[in-house]
Amino acid sequence: MAQGNTITSFPEAYGSPWEIPIAVWGDVRTTGYLPYYRAAGGQYSLGGTPTGVSYVIPSVISGGGAYDSTSDGSHNYLMDYGTGTVYLTARDFANPVALFNTGAYDMGITYDRANNSLWISGWGNTTVTDYSLSGSVITSFSTGHDANGALALD
Repeated sequence: MAQGNTITSFPEAYGSPWEIPIAVWGDVRTTGYLPYYRAAGGQYSLGGTPTGVSYVIPSVISGGGAYDSTSDGSHNYLMDYGTGTVYLTARDFANPVALFNTGAYDMGITYDRANNSLWISGWGNTTVTDYSLSGSVITSFSTGHDANGALALD
């Protein structure tokens, strides 16, 4: 698969060696990826300037962690790699609510505002699936390889 050019990048500023998952919607918001580390992530401008507001991953996320996040502008969504559960949270990653379970070790997640759905990529399989917010499969396709990680939709 061809790789694009990096438009911008910036260093992590909130002390976590792994500021993931990442949700972008008018700004960039990160957390630490494992709940038992309680490592912080935080808010950045789109240009990479830290705002000083920090976040931690919801404690409901399993020891498998969350490697990606997405936002619809009002909420964030996280994919729990260890359990397959998709969570809806507030924009500050608080108040997690389980939406549905994919039943797989899935990793990437992105919000599709065209149909108010979530695209989720499989790590241990070759599938990228579009789910309704209630967990119904809308469509899916195979990438032809496994280890499909973070997703983004522009």
